Amino acid sequence: MEYKGAIIEENQDDSSILKRLKIKKTEVEAVTPAFHTPWLKKWTLHTVVVPEKEADKVAKTVSDALSTKHS
Repeated sequence: MEYKGAIIEENQDDSSILKRLKIKKTEVEAVTPAFHTPWLKKWTLHTVVVPEKEADKVAKTVSDALSTKHS
């Protein structure tokens, strides 16, 4: 079994995890004032697939790398 999810690259202080994941799709969206994120010009949304046996490790890695600069 595989899990499918999304990671916003700009939300990560360390996005190196993306190099180790299977990315199925990448979408880039321009940031508008409605997002309330004036420090960004774009969002890069990666749809990823993670094998079940790696899901907990990947979730922890992504969680630990979440940016706290603008929270």
